[in-house]
Amino acid sequence: MVNSHTGACKTCMASADIKHGYLSIAMAPYCSGVQTSHQRKESEDEDVRFLRTSRLGKPPDPLRWQDEHARPSFDDIHPKRDTGLDLAITNSAREQYSDNGYVRTVVQVLNVLKKTDDMSAKLAQFSGKLSAHDFVIVLKVMRDTRLAFSFFSWFKQQPAYTPELNTFMAVVRCLLHDAKWEKLGIIVEEMYDLKFYLNSHMFCTIIKEASAKGRTAVSEKWFARMKEMGIKLDLSGYNTMMLVYNKAGKFSEVYALFREMVQNNVSPNIVSYCHLLSACKSTRNVEEAERLFRLMKDQGVAPDLVAFTLLLEVYGNEGKIEQLRVLMDEMRMLGIAPDARTYTCLINAYAKAEMLDLVSEVFEDCHKTGRVLDEMFYISMIRVYCQANKYKQAEEVVKFMQDNRIPVNELCYSTIIAAYAKAGRWKTAIKVFKTMKSSPVKVGEELNLLMLSIYLQARQFQPCEELYKNMLLRGQNRNVAAYEIMIKVYEQTNRSAQISEIFSRMKSNLCVGNISIYNKLIDLFGGAMNTSMVDKVFEEMKLVKVRPTSDTYFLLLGAYLKAGEYQNAISLYTHMKESGFPLEARLIEIMVAVLTKAGKLDEAEKMSTEKN
Repeated sequence: MVNSHTGACKTCMASADIKHGYLSIAMAPYCSGVQTSHQRKESEDEDVRFLRTSRLGKPPDPLRWQDEHARPSFDDIHPKRDTGLDLAITNSAREQYSDNGYVRTVVQVLNVLKKTDDMSAKLAQFSGKLSAHDFVIVLKVMRDTRLAFSFFSWFKQQPAYTPELNTFMAVVRCLLHDAKWEKLGIIVEEMYDLKFYLNSHMFCTIIKEASAKGRTAVSEKWFARMKEMGIKLDLSGYNTMMLVYNKAGKFSEVYALFREMVQNNVSPNIVSYCHLLSACKSTRNVEEAERLFRLMKDQGVAPDLVAFTLLLEVYGNEGKIEQLRVLMDEMRMLGIAPDARTYTCLINAYAKAEMLDLVSEVFEDCHKTGRVLDEMFYISMIRVYCQANKYKQAEEVVKFMQDNRIPVNELCYSTIIAAYAKAGRWKTAIKVFKTMKSSPVKVGEELNLLMLSIYLQARQFQPCEELYKNMLLRGQNRNVAAYEIMIKVYEQTNRSAQISEIFSRMKSNLCVGNISIYNKLIDLFGGAMNTSMVDKVFEEMKLVKVRPTSDTYFLLLGAYLKAGEYQNAISLYTHMKESGFPLEARLIEIMVAVLTKAGKLDEAEKMSTEKN
């Protein structure tokens, strides 16, 4: 029901935002397979049917489309593909879909093709032998769909080629999969010129796919193209674009589309109003949200659980506790039962208002009524208790989840561990981490990094090193923060050899450090008078283009001074002057010391005078 790429419900086209592992803006969590009031027939998975199109008959006469009511339905034009096409090309499948037996050979040729320029020569033996149906099958099973456009160009040059909607739709599917927007535009323009039937559902699919890949500008271009081609915008088209704008944070455009809908006599449905409420939530516009909620009811659109929950979130974010409670009473009067997200909204609102007694009431109420809640509700409870320094209650929530076989994930534990760490309760945080490791929950890289820091603060160096080695074994070897923590560990335990090893490991793993870690390495190696390692670190900085700071040069000059390598210090200082690097007072002071030690007293005195 929920598109894993967009975080949007395909059925209701509702706006969604993946945050902390759950849908945080939208309606998608409410689509559990049961039709609700906002899941209208016109917004069924048309995009799925569009993507599955392969074998089509002759398109209807375009003249019939002038009468809106005479338009054929989307399913008439784009019937579902025979399920056999979803199977691999076996011998029986080849016999079923191709009479000439060339499909498998063409697929083999395309699978090893290295350059598109070689396509015509490689496929010359099949010229005029592939039917339109064979072409569709090849596109379905070929390994690299990026060749679809070139293969179609070759196919159109074949003798007796006749344009068929079937073949065009197969190419569109491949180009959409590979996000080839310009080539997709060429194909659709060609379909338009050939007077193939185009409607808003195909464009909506393209618009949503572009949005899913973070290409809002592409979505806007396709929306404009749909208008330019004279495709009549229906409810589905407006809702889709409102979804795109909500995801992109273009909330003024959401309102503008709503006004355009009304002007074009397209009646908004519950999905449209929910997009607007979602925009109000993001812009923290309580008055507009209340106005839209009233307008929705005045227009005869009954608010559902999604709409109520969005308005509850608007109230909760602004601390409108009284309005929130009144709205909850209205929900109960209408017989609309709260779900996990509704309860989460309540506890977050009460926690923000520092009304922890009401938070506990909500927690008890949802269990008394036998509500089946997801793990994110409990994570919200854990977070609320941790923010209020109620750590024991937070741990009790985890225990409750385990006792009632509610999935306990990493976020549950990491929330508690981070709270203990923030309070400086290192040992308690470590205890919770050990409990987590004894459970089936897997530990991710971010939590491992947090634990490295906690072990360092608690001065438990041995378990810190063990965890670091375990991270390396699991391939977590490109985290600069982990290396920085371990450098501090080895510094405090006087293990310079391990520090050198970390530097070598960073280089071998192509891990680019930050200025902080490079300065730390120069400081440590300089303190140990290991100037060869100092030089290697400085060279590595220049190689990975990390720009030296005043601290870097101060540490370098100090290392050369301590090791008695005065000429190296003088050469470095000369390079700094020639490159126009700002010479701070402390840099001049250390150079005066270098020149004095080097016996160049006149130069030292002159530099000291210039400084003063």
